[in-house]
Amino acid sequence: MLIELLSFGTLTFWAVFAFFFLLILLQVLSESTGWAVATIALYVAGLFVFGPFSFVWIKENPIFILQILGFYVIVGILFSIVKWLIYSREAKKEYEKIKMNYLTRNNLKSISEENRSDFKLYLKDNMNFRGSKLDFATIIPQVSQNKELIIFWMSFWPWSITISIFSDFLNKFWNMIYSSIRALYQAITNFMFKDAIKDLDL
Repeated sequence: MLIELLSFGTLTFWAVFAFFFLLILLQVLSESTGWAVATIALYVAGLFVFGPFSFVWIKENPIFILQILGFYVIVGILFSIVKWLIYSREAKKEYEKIKMNYLTRNNLKSISEENRSDFKLYLKDNMNFRGSKLDFATIIPQVSQNKELIIFWMSFWPWSITISIFSDFLNKFWNMIYSSIRALYQAITNFMFKDAIKDLDL
């Protein structure tokens, strides 16, 4: 009875699939790699014990299984390349922002040999120590220092893609809301500081 309920394509099958997908998604979000791997293993084991798959099925469909695994690996590699491109771009933005602050602060137009050492110190002092994508030793992000992150992207690409899509959508949505009502927030602050605005002739 349970095997029939979990047959591929049934409502129960997709409900169980959705539950485990969301559970793994939460684990990927919290970077609980071990738990995510354990949950995937539990789901696959469940498909063999209660679902439509068996070792006989594997023996009868080796080409199909290799195709699925090959597809998963290739997409994972391609996705990790795209993610590294985005990661590097964000790191470059972080660098340019710190550099612009340094140039403005010191009334400079560019970094020269005279201020290069000082700029390097300023750069490291102003990195976001918890969330910086710049490498603290070399400044430029190093692939060798991000091996675990890249393998994580390759391994969990279905969930990473889901997170990327939704986070990008939510980010744009809340930015749109902010842009629409930021004048209201500033008006509230200006009202609260109306006396200060008169005092300081702002």
